[in-house]
Amino acid sequence: METKYYCGIDIHKDNYVACLLDKKGNKIRSHEFKSSKESLQQFLVGIPNSDCKITIENCTMWRYAYKILVELGFTKIELADSIATKKLISSKKTDFNDAKALADLMRANLLPKLYIPDEKILSLRDLTHHLMFVRKIIRNLKNKIKSELQKHGFKYSSKIWNSTGFYWLKSLKNNTITSLVFLLEKIFPEEKKIHSDVKKIAKSLKETQLLMTIQGIGEYLALVIYAEIGTIHRFDSSKKFVMYCGLCPGISQSGNSSQNIKNLRYNRTLKHAFQLGSGRASIIPDSYFQNKYLDVKAKKDMPKARRVIAQKMAIITWNMLKKNQEFKIL
Repeated sequence: METKYYCGIDIHKDNYVACLLDKKGNKIRSHEFKSSKESLQQFLVGIPNSDCKITIENCTMWRYAYKILVELGFTKIELADSIATKKLISSKKTDFNDAKALADLMRANLLPKLYIPDEKILSLRDLTHHLMFVRKIIRNLKNKIKSELQKHGFKYSSKIWNSTGFYWLKSLKNNTITSLVFLLEKIFPEEKKIHSDVKKIAKSLKETQLLMTIQGIGEYLALVIYAEIGTIHRFDSSKKFVMYCGLCPGISQSGNSSQNIKNLRYNRTLKHAFQLGSGRASIIPDSYFQNKYLDVKAKKDMPKARRVIAQKMAIITWNMLKKNQEFKIL
């Protein structure tokens, strides 16, 4: 069905600024209102769901706005790339100008769009990101305990993160260390529970089962990779997928000359996952990845070898998910 209306919504924590245009670019209405379902419904009153395209800018609050719009029956919703969009919007930046620019870019089919995963993928991302966050807290607590031990001259081994080690740490009668150990004892069971949920889900999905056939990829990394990709069919080539993973530089080309530039628009979680996987795969004796790693390391250096393995793993992942095949060494 033909699109007759284009709506751009600039999202903020407590309010939205929206601009509605017709297909010729004429402004129909433009208002600032509270970030609620009722206010958004009132702004879009009289606009048929099937006749209107809506764009929202990528930010922390985009998922709530997207959820409201779906509940109101709107299906033509696009997520704008905030970094790319800023380069196309005029220097005179106001919330109303931003909302109108989003609608205009969509109307002219020039909007830099981002992939919107379905609710299943979003929930998996929430789970894996939560586990990452909990593990980061644990890592920080451990580092702080080791710092306190070093500060006071206490000698310790790497085997202090268990019940026996905790008992010894508490026996030191250091208030800071005792407090940190208390926090670790509380968070360890939670981390274990979340990790158990991740493993259970990873073992139940066909895509993650395929990914786990890659050397160095276990349940956790498989689910992280799958959740961040969503659908592999949005990447036309393995090169585009590797770029999205941040595992190769961008290229600036003019005429016959070209140079590598820093790639800033990539998925940091995917890059981290493949870097972890490459580290694990590189130490598996006589494996495909270890042999490749040692070959590159002998000619270049360790960081370069690790990058090459991460790139290989990303390319293999793209091919496997595209062809629905397990990892095999030919």
